[in-house]
Amino acid sequence: MRTQQNTKKEKLKSKINNLILAFLNPNAFFSSRYWNRELDKLKNLEYVVGKNGQKVPLKKESRPKLYKAVYKTFWLPYFIIGICSFIQCSVVRVMVPILQSWIIKYFINDPNAKYKISTNEVMIYIAFLVITNVIAIMLLHHSVMQSLHVGMRIRIACSSLLYRKVVKMYAWEKPFSQIVSVIRKLEIHQIKFSSYVRAAYLAIIVFTERLTVYFTLITFVLMGNNLTADVTYEMSTYFNILQLVVALYFPQGLILLGESIVSFNRLEVYVIILYSTIYVIILYSIILYSRNLR
Repeated sequence: MRTQQNTKKEKLKSKINNLILAFLNPNAFFSSRYWNRELDKLKNLEYVVGKNGQKVPLKKESRPKLYKAVYKTFWLPYFIIGICSFIQCSVVRVMVPILQSWIIKYFINDPNAKYKISTNEVMIYIAFLVITNVIAIMLLHHSVMQSLHVGMRIRIACSSLLYRKVVKMYAWEKPFSQIVSVIRKLEIHQIKFSSYVRAAYLAIIVFTERLTVYFTLITFVLMGNNLTADVTYEMSTYFNILQLVVALYFPQGLILLGESIVSFNRLEVYVIILYSTIYVIILYSIILYSRNLR
């Protein structure tokens, strides 16, 4: 009896999890056909898929672009991630310091205050503060999980274009290993320089926020204003949000964009060379076969 009850509970939990997190898995709605269609879009570089699903041939002079295929395939999940991030950073996170300042005002005994906050209002503000934090965590969690999921799908789709194989070159092993070692040294040098730059700007982030808050509060006091706890907490939280967006997310986005552009260019060159060599081999074999017939 206990085992049957446990299995029923596990089935109920799995159904609830599937209902809550179903929108994170597009394959739950579109099954394997959608996934195969995405792979076909990336494999067939000679065509561009239109809105209605029909294949439109490219111009003869135009070079196929891999990022266009990726954009046409995965723009919708990234658009949803962007909406979630915009709501989190522009709406939910902005409400947190405002609610904090209203709660702190309740504990400040200011006799010159025009309006005093009651206990019921403070309880409402605390409830809204908890709700906004929960919404912010949910949006952050789901946007991160969705971006990781879509990134893995793009990796699988792009790696399926290359058909990686091990090539045995007995006569070229020593010269090829020397070339690889030289290129690897140059690559490690560039990676070391980029890691130094990344560590420098991440270290600067530690004290830039504190310095900006310090000078802002000094300017606020020198202008003749009364510095209170609610103003300090609200201002420090706003500077924290500004630091995350401007000093962390924006440079990190530019770095990842540059790395992805380099990766797309390398994949395009490799795939075009691969298809051109296959075409030359087929053409050469046809010529040899025609000569043998003669």
